[in-house]
Amino acid sequence: MQRCGADVALVLAGTHTRLRVRPGRIGLPDPNPETFDRAGRPIALLPLVSGLRASVFSVDRPDEVWIGYPLPGVRRLFGAPLPVRRTALDLVLGEMRAEILRRADGGTAGRLAGDVGCALSTLTYHADHLVAAGLLDRDRVGRAVVLHRTGRGDALLDLLDVPA
Repeated sequence: MQRCGADVALVLAGTHTRLRVRPGRIGLPDPNPETFDRAGRPIALLPLVSGLRASVFSVDRPDEVWIGYPLPGVRRLFGAPLPVRRTALDLVLGEMRAEILRRADGGTAGRLAGDVGCALSTLTYHADHLVAAGLLDRDRVGRAVVLHRTGRGDALLDLLDVPA
């Protein structure tokens, strides 16, 4: 939790759904939470053009604390939102990873990121997990990275990509 003024807490409460804002404190989305004292440092708020739930923060600079949050309205930059599917695959993998697995047909990572409506870095993060699980393969073709499902990924689609 980061100590903050009421004005900063009000701004953040309306812009970032993953932050926990309480009087005098901000809870940052961190799998290993710690408590940091602001020690009088100013808080810089940085809007990000990135994934819809992205967050970046730094509490270790001596001159300031900064918090990056998704730019309000950023969803419109990525086109229409993903269709809401309620399949068993979505429930097991999460909607973004399920959609990446569905669309990984040998196209480039850049095209796939555009198809699912996320930044390339977000796609890479999720693809890393799908590769580690043996559901996707990643190949470099020149400067492009190509993603395609493995036999295991196809089997999981056949088994779980049905309405829940």
